[in-house]
Amino acid sequence: MLGINIVCYAEFPDDDNNGNIIYIAPYKTKEIKIKASQLSGEHSKDRLSYLKSEDSKKENTQKLNPSAAVIHNGQFYTMLKSAPEDIFDIKNGTVTLIYNNNSALPDVIKIDSFMFTIIKQLPFMQ
Repeated sequence: MLGINIVCYAEFPDDDNNGNIIYIAPYKTKEIKIKASQLSGEHSKDRLSYLKSEDSKKENTQKLNPSAAVIHNGQFYTMLKSAPEDIFDIKNGTVTLIYNNNSALPDVIKIDSFMFTIIKQLPFMQ
């Protein structure tokens, strides 16, 4: 639930500020998860183009907020404008656009990227 608004109900039986969570859920949050294979066309820190689905030819373009927070493989950037220029150049993984409070532009952009590699033999196993 990193980067999203939540609603949380808790009970505090003692006065020591230690409570028990009764209920926690996203609140006024919308997420769009885009696979790396769906990224299309030109993408920059201003806008992101992607296919609606992997089988689709229909392209969507989302304008991006330069003040959006970015989480890239666990590394946090307070604003998209301070992230590296090639932040959306990923081969494998996902880009998740998180909209809080029904906003028109994503408030948080979460990027999870990875690469595949084949290892024939580990040097210490010889």
